[in-house]
Amino acid sequence: MNDFNVAVEIDGNYPDAYLGRGAVYRRSGEHQQALYEIHKASKLGMRESKYYYSLGLVYNDVGDLDLALKHYSEAIRYDKRFHQAYTAIGTIYWEKGDYVLAAHWCEKALEINNNSRDAWYNLGLAYQSMSHYNQAVAYYTISITLGLNIAKVYYNRGGCYLKIGDFEKAIDNFEMALVIQPDFTPAIKAIEHAEQLIKEK
Repeated sequence: MNDFNVAVEIDGNYPDAYLGRGAVYRRSGEHQQALYEIHKASKLGMRESKYYYSLGLVYNDVGDLDLALKHYSEAIRYDKRFHQAYTAIGTIYWEKGDYVLAAHWCEKALEINNNSRDAWYNLGLAYQSMSHYNQAVAYYTISITLGLNIAKVYYNRGGCYLKIGDFEKAIDNFEMALVIQPDFTPAIKAIEHAEQLIKEK
């Protein structure tokens, strides 16, 4: 936050500084202040696509999925190649339980940027949710290869291996999730479950 505050002090008309402050406020749960900063950035000439996308992130965080969807769609209207907005729409549909549409929007994002690790990850979520576990494993693996290093991607890939019946690979992935996030309780429980399934074989 300090860097953004300094930037505002140096140039009070620098939109990216206000946008950066908005992102910090959003991540800390101060959503009204985040909206204020984003609106301020817009008045100073921030790109419309970035403005609507940033609004979508805030409304997504507070659980207003329909309003978030509206803003992400507006971002795409201003910039047809804004791949992050396509991925975000895919995430919305995944949260709504429409996994086919979720996959569709992530695939559209990848048509624009095939190296989007977030789009590959969310595509994996959609296919896992549709019980297409081998495909989900492939998509999670691509996201990892592209540098996504979060506990959930390994945990989810482990869950797919569990469904496929490859318990050893499942445990490897759950353990990797714990290396990244040692207090990730679901991975601990998943290892215990997988070890029990091995004993029962």
